[in-house]
Amino acid sequence: KHHQDIEAKLIIVGTGPLESRIKWYISENKVSDIILSLGWVTSETLWSLYQGALAVIMPSLWAENCPLVALEALSVGTPVIGSDKGGIPEIIGKLDQNLIAGSLEDLVNILKGFDRNRYPHQKIRELYMSNYSATSYMAQYFRLLDRNI
Repeated sequence: KHHQDIEAKLIIVGTGPLESRIKWYISENKVSDIILSLGWVTSETLWSLYQGALAVIMPSLWAENCPLVALEALSVGTPVIGSDKGGIPEIIGKLDQNLIAGSLEDLVNILKGFDRNRYPHQKIRELYMSNYSATSYMAQYFRLLDRNI
């Protein structure tokens, strides 16, 4: 109902039990010009979508411990907006606590006020590299080993 306030398209990727309801909603509300539901996509398409996105939105209800989608988006310099469930806020919070939504109203407000220019690709890539890259994990692992020897 607030789509007039947000100047971007929503591209939904993946399959699941809500897929038919989402497609029905898009058709029923005649919003196919601003909302696309792609279903399952190849990994090449997914990475291309990550790289071209203004942001990746993760409105998860499930308390995912370490959501790969968030890490993949950050790895290419794309900010993540997400719910306050599981490990999502810990990951997003390293970039900006204001991108964490505790409710649908919060999510709408984040999207209305979102400014991609506040999140340079390089800054996000550096955040990923220093916290979530294989090199970073190994360095943290060896530091733990050194403390325990």
